[in-house]
Amino acid sequence: MAGITLIQAEAKLAHYLSIEDSLGANAEVTIDGTTYKRHNLKDISAMVTLWNERVIKLTPGSTRVRQVIPL
Repeated sequence: MAGITLIQAEAKLAHYLSIEDSLGANAEVTIDGTTYKRHNLKDISAMVTLWNERVIKLTPGSTRVRQVIPL
């Protein structure tokens, strides 16, 4: 298995963002056969953070370069 691609990570992020948005307006929402309830909002927000971090890591040019200058 080659690992997670940027496209897959963006899709997961979009999925959890849509759940988070829907739960903001409703007590529960069913997406792709799975029912999420408002009390799951903390878990959904954690998944948004996780997938956002993965998207950032997989996005070209998003890595930090630090320069070390020996004294």
